[in-house]
Amino acid sequence: MPTQIKAKLSRLPTLEVFARFAPGTIDPIVALRNKYAPKQIYPRDVGIRLISHVYKNEFSLRILTSNLMSLATTTIVPFDAPIIKAFRNSTVKKKALPPSVYYQISGVPNFYIASHLSELFHDLHTQLNREPIATSYKLGITGLLESHRESGRIVRELSALEHPPPIRFDAFVLVTRSNLIAPFELESNDIVFPFSGNQMVYDSYLEDLKKRYRKPYEIL
Repeated sequence: MPTQIKAKLSRLPTLEVFARFAPGTIDPIVALRNKYAPKQIYPRDVGIRLISHVYKNEFSLRILTSNLMSLATTTIVPFDAPIIKAFRNSTVKKKALPPSVYYQISGVPNFYIASHLSELFHDLHTQLNREPIATSYKLGITGLLESHRESGRIVRELSALEHPPPIRFDAFVLVTRSNLIAPFELESNDIVFPFSGNQMVYDSYLEDLKKRYRKPYEIL
C-alpha cells in the first residue's frame, strides 16, 4: 500500500471494543494510584481492550453493534479475572527510560473472547498496526517514574500486600478513537452492551472457545 494512502487511512476514526470494568471494581486500584501517582494520568478507565483498528463507517458500526448486542444479551454473563502480580515494564529499561508499575490481570476469559471477536470481525480489521491478542493484560498504577529504584520499591511493596480482588467485567463497550486527539484518549460517545446472557450458555461458550483457540503455551 502506498505511503500516502497509509497516511490518510491512519487519520480515519476507528472503533475499539472493550470489556468494561464493572462500577467500583477498580476502586482498590484507584486508591493505589492516589498513593503512588497523585497526578491523574488515567482519564478514562473503560476496561480491557479486546479488539481495535476497525475503520468507523456505517457498515462496520452496524455489524459490530448487531453482533455485540447478540453476544451480550444471549451468551455472556458478568465475569471475573484475577490479578496475578505487580510488575514493572522491563522493556523500557533497555531503552534507558523510566519504567511504569502495573498489575497483571489474567487473560482468562478475555483472551478467548478477544480471539472470537477478532475472528468474527476479521474482514473489518485494518491492516495498520494490527496487534496480537494478549494472553494477559495489564492495569497501570503509576505511569512513568523517576527511577528504576523507585519502581522496584513500589513493586516490592505491592507484592508484599494481598492482591486486590478479582476484576469484574460486566459489558462490552464500543468506543471511537478519532486519531485527532492524544493516543490515550477516547471519544465519549460509547455504546454499551451489558452482559445479560445465560450462565449455562456462557459456560458452554467459553469451553468451546478454549478448545478452538488453545495455544501450545499456558494462558495466564
